[in-house]
Amino acid sequence: MTRANCWTASCVWPGPTLEITESMFLSDTPGVMDAFQRRRQIGVGLSADDFGTGYSNLRSLETFPVTEIKIDRTFVSEHATRAARMVIVGATIDLGRSLGLTVVAEGVKTVAQRAMLGEKGCPVGRGYLLGRPTDAESFTTQPVGRALQPASRAE
Repeated sequence: MTRANCWTASCVWPGPTLEITESMFLSDTPGVMDAFQRRRQIGVGLSADDFGTGYSNLRSLETFPVTEIKIDRTFVSEHATRAARMVIVGATIDLGRSLGLTVVAEGVKTVAQRAMLGEKGCPVGRGYLLGRPTDAESFTTQPVGRALQPASRAE
């Protein structure tokens, strides 16, 4: 996450974040929890990637030292057209906020999706609306704030 992914004034970039897939939550490999704790101690955030799409469960939010949860793009893409997904997205945002976690919506492609997520209290997003994937050289020369502009159709 970068400051450019934030669309509300309350959004604060917390620093580097390591994305953890749900399969990592299931791992009983010795040292996994210790490694997560060590990362947290040096200020690295831990993100539960694609939360709610596979093996994740509410217990993992209590057990693992995560700092953010990411709403999978499948929930965001049909957010406006399916009532059940709107409820799930809203509940995930409320859950994350209540636990003091940053909630990130993935796959934000339209201004309407961004507006609905913002209305529900999700301050951070990722997706083509905010910026396209880029190489390291282009990223370092990109003007600050460019990602807030909708990506052009020509890209």
